[in-house]
Amino acid sequence: MFDLRYHVASLAAVFIALIIGILVGVGLAGSGVTKNAELNRVKLENARLNAAAGQKNQQIRALGRTQKEFQLAYPALMANRLVGKQVAVLFIGGVDSGVLGAIATTLRDAGAQHPVRVSAISVQINAQEIDNNLISQPAS
Repeated sequence: MFDLRYHVASLAAVFIALIIGILVGVGLAGSGVTKNAELNRVKLENARLNAAAGQKNQQIRALGRTQKEFQLAYPALMANRLVGKQVAVLFIGGVDSGVLGAIATTLRDAGAQHPVRVSAISVQINAQEIDNNLISQPAS
């Protein structure tokens, strides 16, 4: 049968195991094992973010070069393209003043006068049907 000595020895073993567990846990936390794992994870994340930032910077530089090239070529391409031409603008839906202003600027750059007529019409548009038709036809 079990006597008092057995219970005392069993309790002592549990407390000793608890103390050893606490000491090992404190030792691991203090030794940097968990800190190193966290540091490695942060380093990997930092490297990934730096790579993504590098790609975005390359895209920004490429877009900047394209914009500069466009700004250099635009005046030569647009000069006197529409001299003597009459232009009408048709809006589907309401007149968008921002778009109309951009059209006027483009016409002026091409040597044309303001549009001779600006009209807007309301049309019921089935956007899904238009998308389906565009998708079904090959690009030319």
